[in-house]
Amino acid sequence: MMILGKNDIDGELLDTKEAALFLWGDAKRSLFYRLYRYRDLGVVKTKKIGARYFYYRKELEKFVKEENAS
Repeated sequence: MMILGKNDIDGELLDTKEAALFLWGDAKRSLFYRLYRYRDLGVVKTKKIGARYFYYRKELEKFVKEENAS
């Protein structure tokens, strides 16, 4: 599920499963918990819509770029 919002500065939002697939290529439950920790610690910027959190794709791309640089 991708949500394209007109008011979102960064554009595309990913749910937890999509974010895990984007970062690690897998959607194991343990990776969901890692994303939750990142969210709670403020490492990743999220947007809450209703009771669900969505992750900004641009925020997640920073992690991918860091991994490719090392």
